[in-house]
Amino acid sequence: MNKIHLILSVVIGIGTLVGGAFIIDGRFTKQAVFAESCVQISQDMVKADVALAAEISGVSKRFELLYKQDRVRALQEQMWALERYYGIDKAKDSGEYKRLKMERERLLRELEWVK
Repeated sequence: MNKIHLILSVVIGIGTLVGGAFIIDGRFTKQAVFAESCVQISQDMVKADVALAAEISGVSKRFELLYKQDRVRALQEQMWALERYYGIDKAKDSGEYKRLKMERERLLRELEWVK
């Protein structure tokens, strides 16, 4: 009976030691893997943020281009409306027409349409 108790306690002791070693190893390994994955995730997030910023910048530039093109068209239509209402000669002498023309030419230069 003493031999069975001795063998059983040795097996339980060895099992406890091995189990404890696996628990400690798993905990520290998980912490290292977690730290590495956190670093990888943060690097991936930075890359994604840079890509998103570039995409937003591209969209912003396209929006600005479309806005300027629409503004040029609207200014031209206002100039034509003044010409129809007052006549070409009187319209070209008015301050409003000159202001519209200057703004339109400035936008065209910004869009590099003036040659």
